[in-house]
Amino acid sequence: MEDRGVVLKKKLPASNIFIGNALELDFSNQFDIVFQSTVFTSILDDDFRRKLAQKMYEMVKSKGMVLWYDFKYNNPYNSDVKGINRNEIKELFPLSAKIEFYSVTLAPPIGRRIERIYNLVNFLFPFLRTHLIAIIYK
Repeated sequence: MEDRGVVLKKKLPASNIFIGNALELDFSNQFDIVFQSTVFTSILDDDFRRKLAQKMYEMVKSKGMVLWYDFKYNNPYNSDVKGINRNEIKELFPLSAKIEFYSVTLAPPIGRRIERIYNLVNFLFPFLRTHLIAIIYK
């Protein structure tokens, strides 16, 4: 992981790059937006999920938000991930002033096969969407 951080620091010298345990970062009320993408579905330990969600929420300034993108269903071919639905997201952020949800991303196995009509199928068949965007307001 550290070698990736070194490469990233070279490519983005003006950015602040931190490598390590996110639970140990001390950035309370520092950010307007904290973003996570397909992180929580890879965390199988419920206690660690709760702690990380709490830490992310603490990092957000008043009137800020956590921006969430992750899948909502379990993957039947990969037991190393666990989908997170709307209710679980609400449980992870009980202090949130408001949470908006958007169902997005056509199931990848389908999307790869219908490239030319992806947008049409995604629009017409929302039940085939596998991911959620959540805007979690503080």
